[in-house]
Formats: sequence, structure tokens, C-alpha cells
Amino acid sequence: MRLYDIETPEQIQYLSIDQLKELADDIREFLIDSLSKTGGQLASNLSMVDVSVALHYVFHAPEDKIVFDQGMQCLTHKILTGRSYRFRTLLKADGLKAYNDPKESKYDSWQATHDGQGLSIAHGMAYARDLANETNQVLCVFGNESLKNGKTLEALAEIGKEKRKMILIYNDSSVNTKKNKKLKKLLFTSIPSKKFQSVKKDVQSSVSNKRLGKNLTQIVSKSNFKKKNIFEFLGIDSIGPIDGHDLPTLIQTFNDAKNFEGPVLVHVKTTKGFGTKFIQKDPNWNVTLPFHLTTGKEYFELPKTQISWNDLFTNTLNSLSDEFENLVNLMKDSLQVNPSMIGFSAGLSSCGYYPYLSIRSSELLSYLDEIQTNLCLMDLPLLIHIEDTGLIGDYGPTVQGIDDIGHLIQIPNLILAQPKDAKECNDLIYTAIQTKHPFLLRTPFGHTKTPEENQWNPIHVGTWSQFQIGMNPQCIVMTYGESVDKMINKAKQNDLDLLIVNARFFKPIDTKMLNELLLLDLPIYVCETDRKGGLAGSIQSYCKEKIHAIGIEDHFIDQGSIRSLRIRENVSVDAFFEEIMRDVYAFR
Repeated sequence: MRLYDIETPEQIQYLSIDQLKELADDIREFLIDSLSKTGGQLASNLSMVDVSVALHYVFHAPEDKIVFDQGMQCLTHKILTGRSYRFRTLLKADGLKAYNDPKESKYDSWQATHDGQGLSIAHGMAYARDLANETNQVLCVFGNESLKNGKTLEALAEIGKEKRKMILIYNDSSVNTKKNKKLKKLLFTSIPSKKFQSVKKDVQSSVSNKRLGKNLTQIVSKSNFKKKNIFEFLGIDSIGPIDGHDLPTLIQTFNDAKNFEGPVLVHVKTTKGFGTKFIQKDPNWNVTLPFHLTTGKEYFELPKTQISWNDLFTNTLNSLSDEFENLVNLMKDSLQVNPSMIGFSAGLSSCGYYPYLSIRSSELLSYLDEIQTNLCLMDLPLLIHIEDTGLIGDYGPTVQGIDDIGHLIQIPNLILAQPKDAKECNDLIYTAIQTKHPFLLRTPFGHTKTPEENQWNPIHVGTWSQFQIGMNPQCIVMTYGESVDKMINKAKQNDLDLLIVNARFFKPIDTKMLNELLLLDLPIYVCETDRKGGLAGSIQSYCKEKIHAIGIEDHFIDQGSIRSLRIRENVSVDAFFEEIMRDVYAFR
């Protein structure tokens, strides 16, 4: 069967096992070739090929609801639901999304979520089904990253208590980090139970009488009901582990799982990157950008003159660790950052240490309560690196880092800043370590020019810097981050007279400079590459003067390249100047 001929998953339900195996091989080859050109989460999606084929062979979407936790392992699902012809547009503006989206297809039950939220969503769908007295199946596919998430464990407890009919499919990738191994051992290690032993024979008899298949009977006999693992203690039956690349076993097990009265967890063991020659050479191979089919290496490599913002942060803190002996880097492999880590950091800080941790901007909202109550209320010193801020691009609304400023500036005792370049980043890190308050430092997605030398100079907290372009400024432009130098260069290239302010601190703002600027009686433009109103809101609340705020409006941002999104959202440097020039007479 040609992949481009598949329009609905019903088409594969008439294939033989051998034909299904051939289909799975074709899908793997297609994904490797396609994602080598577009980029994307290839390794994790290759682990899901056989599981997805078996799911659509056994179940009947869209009547049966399939929720993919986080949504990044759904590309085989997209192929089987008639979207293979769109893969050349994957991650592009208005193109095929890398995650599920009901707006894209009726076969997608839910849009992308952050790790750990899919189980609760599926549980709600099961509740709705029961309220409507319907009989469709509800499934949730989740992976290793969800195991460490407290939301997953909370959802599992509720699912076990409610006993609603659900099928939970745990994709246990064989490429794991040390972060998850101990938790997985706890979750999946069976614990002796005399009571469970006593009902073993009854369960086996019931299974045999109902003719649910020899496969399930064998699984029950060998492992599942001899002891209770933590899922079974929570009231969720479990099957497995089974080979996630063995189609006949997957199909039989999914058919068996359909006949359970309540919730059942199917534990499938898969290999990340299954089917690629690169994973055989490097078990940790996980390229997400376009790559060479012959070598597996990314097409785009940073020149030596450039460094990623994340690497810059790590290198600087490593260099400062000798000078500041109380500095504790929590980003080592032995610790996993999640909302509970904020409380951990607060406890560490209260005992005289200075912790450092890193959080993605798009995930920050789930940390706000901990930041406010455990850090800022106690006014404890530590450094939080907010990484991947601003427009991220490819993966859609759940990864855009544009909303943290507006939330964080409302919290007392908190310092929030963003550097314009690598040198200022180093100086702000140096400043933060010597500051006795919670210090949050933002950096954008991507890379910057490598600093020429490792020298650090403290910056007075809450101060801005300004640059006058021309002899007779006609307006004041306030911006931050990489936009500062871009605006300066643009003004110089076009012989424009204006005053550009590097508003590197969002909280506290530089009220001394602001008062001096207000005396100039010039129009003030606040140009933000994040959600409009973050920096502008702080300035407006202080000065009560009319300012012109330019930023991303009140809507969710879809996927696309960062450049295309900035143009679309009118937050590129050209867009900033175009709006300013419409208002200021001197700009002709």
C-alpha cells in the first residue's frame, strides 16, 4: 500500500500481518527521508511507528479517542489519517503541525499539551463518554518524560479511583537518562501481595472462560497478577512489558485490553530511533534539525564565533564557581527541574547556598505559585535562567516564550532582566550572584556572538543604558535583548535621529532615567518582541504618560520560522520602524 493512497485509517484494517509489517517499514523509511529535509522529532516518532499502526488496526478513530500526551509522537498517526502528502510543509508557517490539532484533522482528539497533562484530558473524555452512555474507547499514549511529572501521578491516582474504562499506553523508550531510571524501577517493580495471589486463579479462569485470547492468559500467568506494582495499587490493571516493535503481539494485546472493565495500562518497550542506522552507532542520536542522510549530522552547525545562549550560561557559571563557593548548579544530570525544584532551591538558599536552575519560558506558568510563595515571599537569593524566550517558531503555541514577563513583573521582591548580548549576559549573571533577592534572567532561543574574554563587571540592579543616534532625537525608543543593537544599526543606516534605550531590567525599572527622559517631552515607543504590555505595562504604571506600545497582540502564535513569525506579528525591526515612522514627522 502506497502511503500517499492512505486517506483514512480504516484502509489498513483489511491488511494481513505481513502487509502491516511492510507498511510499518515504509513509514519508517518515509519519516527518515522526510524529516531529514524538514527537521522534527524523528527519534521519538520512530519508536511509535509499530504502536501507532497497531492502534489504528485495532481501534476506530475518530469514534475512539486517542490522546497523545505532549503530542510530539504522532507523526505515524498523521500518515495513517491521510496527511502524508503534507509532510514537505512540516513545521513551516501554515504547514503540517508536528503535534495533534483538531483543527487540522477530525482524527486528532486534542491539541499539543505539556508533559503529563494528557492522562487528565483523556480521563475527562472517559467521564464525558460515560455521562452520555456511549461505548467508545478512550486511550492515552504517554512516554518517559511524563513519568517524572507530578501531574501524571495525580491523574493516575484519579483514574484508578474512578475505575472508568480507559487504555493507557506507556511508551517506554530504551534510550533513557538517569533521571527516570529510579522512578521507573519504583513504578514497575512488582511488590508481593498475598491477596493478589489468592485471586490469581479466579482471574485466569475468568479470562479463559471469556475467550479473550491465549496471549492475555499467558501474560497474566507469567507476570501481571503474581505481584502488584504501583499502578495496580492505584487500581489500574497492567499488561506487559511487551515488545513495542512486535506487531502481532501489539495487536493481540490491544484487542485484549479492550475487554477490561476498568482502566488498564499497557507497557510497551520501544527503541528511540528504531529503524535508523544512526541509532545503532550512537544510542543517544536525536537530531531534530535537517540532517545528512548519509552521516546523520545536522546540516547547520554553529561557527566557532557563535555560542548558544544556554551554553553561554553554563560556561559562565562554571567559570564563576571558583570565585563563589556557595554557587550550586542544579542543572546537572542528577537533578530534574520541575515545579517542586523551586521549593528545593528555596530550602537550599535559606541555608546559605546560591542555587542556579534553568526553566523554559513556555513552561514557566506552571512554576509561578512556587516562585511567588517559596522564593519571593521569603525573598531568597537564587538565579533562574529563563531560556528560549520570545518567538520560538516551529512547534506552535505551546512552546512560544512570550508570556512570562507580564506574569513575573506582578510578583514582589523579584528581579527580572534580559541582556542585549553575551557580554551583558555575563555581567548580569555576575550581578545576580551578588544580589540577595530572587533574580530571573531571560535569554532568547538560538545563539549569540561568543564573548571575546571572560571578564565580568557588576551592573547596578534596575538600571538601563541609552544610545543617542543623531544630533536631534525626534523620539525615544525603548526595547531590550537583541533588538537593541538591531535598532541602533537600523537607525544609523537610515540616518535617523532618535534615542534608543536598552531597557534591560523589566523589574525594577530605571525610574531615574525614565524621569529624565520624560523631561525631554518626546514621543515614547516601547518595542517588545514578546506579548505587548510586559515592559510597556511597567513603564505605563509608573509614569502615567501616554506611550506607544508595540508588541505581540492577544492571540496564540502558530508555527513557522522565527523570522516569518516576527514579520507576521509585526515585531521585526522593520515593522517597529515602519510604525514609528508613520507617527514621527522627522522620519521621511
